[in-house]
Amino acid sequence: ISVPSPSPHLRLVFFAGLFIDSVKARTALLAYSRSKHRPLPVIEIAMAIISLLLFLSSFTQQRRRHGMPAYTPASASGTNPPAPERTASIAQLLFFSWMDPMIWLGYKRSLEPNDLYDLMPEDNSAHVCAHWRRESRVYARLHGRDSRSLTRRLFWFFRYRLALQCVWTLGYIVFIFSGPFLLKRILAYMEDPSIYTREQAFWFVAGLLAGGTIATVCQSQALWIGRKIGIHIKSIIIGEVYAKSLRRRDAATGGTSDSGINAKDAMDSSASTSSTSSDDVGEDGDMSSLGTITNLMAVDAYKISEVSAYMHFLYQLPAEMVVAVLMLYQLLGIASLAG
Repeated sequence: ISVPSPSPHLRLVFFAGLFIDSVKARTALLAYSRSKHRPLPVIEIAMAIISLLLFLSSFTQQRRRHGMPAYTPASASGTNPPAPERTASIAQLLFFSWMDPMIWLGYKRSLEPNDLYDLMPEDNSAHVCAHWRRESRVYARLHGRDSRSLTRRLFWFFRYRLALQCVWTLGYIVFIFSGPFLLKRILAYMEDPSIYTREQAFWFVAGLLAGGTIATVCQSQALWIGRKIGIHIKSIIIGEVYAKSLRRRDAATGGTSDSGINAKDAMDSSASTSSTSSDDVGEDGDMSSLGTITNLMAVDAYKISEVSAYMHFLYQLPAEMVVAVLMLYQLLGIASLAG
């Protein structure tokens, strides 16, 4: 049974207790290392471990959904299981462990369509398109009309998600170089132990694991946000293309209905022949228009969504190159520019 997540105030209390117990344990360990006659501070270490476990457990509890327990089903389709992402804890969201049940099920047997999780309500095409049109109406009401290009409208629509993706990407750029940064100091300590203390050397070793883990989490979150932006853009483009095709068809049929009725009695055999040829041309035009619309919705929308999903690589890769060159310059000097 899932336990409701603790309040932020209780989580803050756990953090304060962890900070105090960690400082006390560190002070006791330093005193023990300097004087062997003092007993090992078992109580201080145990209290610090307990505070750490309490603080970490506050991030592993599932959240409540609109006042309901976290384990209450909320499937919109009625056939697929509800998405655990909606009630996942912070740790489950960071490490994507809410996907573990489906992965284990796929390991035991082949997955079926009804085994897949239902979409989140905010990821539904109807919700995305309605939100898109609502924001366009709000902008048009504030500025008179919405004359922006589709690219500008998409950037403005996803501005908050793009900003969050940028934050995760910057975190990945910082922590991906923590390995070489700490490894350099570990090698320096092995050559000359007087440079750093033993405690600092242990922190360097622990930082190798922590830095790699944080970098992986940051990159995964940036890719996850990019994939969500991609499917939303695909829904928006397909909805816009389909809506425009319906408006064109309504305009074409509305303008010819009355004239066809009025000219019905005035048609002769020659006019029938010409109308037959014009109908053939019209059918060809409709078929070509239908093919263009199908191509836009099936192929072009997919390509645009794939490009937008990996857009953060446009600034991630140059930033990594700049940081790498700076670190090489610090290590090798002017010789690094030759390579």
